[in-house]
Amino acid sequence: MASDLGIKFVAVVDKDLETAEKFATGLGAAGDSSESSVKAHGSLPALFSKKKIDVLHITTPHDQHIGLALEALHHGVNVILEKPLANELDQAQRLIDYLDENPDGPKIAVCYQNRYNVSSQELRRLLDSGDLGAINGAYSSVVWTRTPGYYTQKPWRGQQAHSGGGLLMNQAIHTLDLLQWFLGKATEVKGTVSTDKYADVIDVEDTAHAYIGHESGVHTSEVS
Repeated sequence: MASDLGIKFVAVVDKDLETAEKFATGLGAAGDSSESSVKAHGSLPALFSKKKIDVLHITTPHDQHIGLALEALHHGVNVILEKPLANELDQAQRLIDYLDENPDGPKIAVCYQNRYNVSSQELRRLLDSGDLGAINGAYSSVVWTRTPGYYTQKPWRGQQAHSGGGLLMNQAIHTLDLLQWFLGKATEVKGTVSTDKYADVIDVEDTAHAYIGHESGVHTSEVS
């Protein structure tokens, strides 16, 4: 299956091979019948033994990100990794260390697609142009929330051991990324987290407030 961007989907991997086969069949049906079908595999070793690919998109639970990313990089495959980078800091450091030691190797990108929203692009342009003048501070809020079903459908999403966090690892992470993209990396963070809404469903936070200092000297407040 080829996209309008010239990207050709060639394979799907899932530890549940039946799930992979169903998804691969759907992708193949949506593509050009003149192309070879999308293949299904039950593991990355199975994929890499059969096919040479350019980019692997990892969409697994958070605690599986680093192992799979490193496996792909070791095979010379570039990676697009769904946010967050990892569920634990020490796991994220494993990947950072590997990339530092292999600067000429395959590349990895973490998916923060909100940077490409029209509004985000325009605000970045305005900030770069200086037309807004000096920025003295900023405030952001995330006003939408998940439903209980989002967590009960796939319980790992609300489990600290697997997700690494709740609201801050899920929807608010995009806003936090935009704050740093607009105003510079965070140099200090103070805040609170709590589980106010779904304490009977999850063991991670669903409410948060942060006061963030940026390397630019600007401070922002973020409420989710």
